[in-house]
Amino acid sequence: MQDADVPEAQSKASEDLENRVIAEIVELQREFYFENRNKDSERRRRLRDIIDRATPLGDN
Repeated sequence: MQDADVPEAQSKASEDLENRVIAEIVELQREFYFENRNKDSERRRRLRDIIDRATPLGDN
């Protein structure tokens, strides 16, 4: 019976991670929109960093 809970727990953990990544991206976008409109290259670098941390290598 506990084995059936494992995929559900993994799904919940995956969803929580995805929500944190989305929140971090939204926060970054807001920061740069309101405060640093002319620093687009910095915003793009930081977005790549967020996405790279959240995406496993070699995942297609």
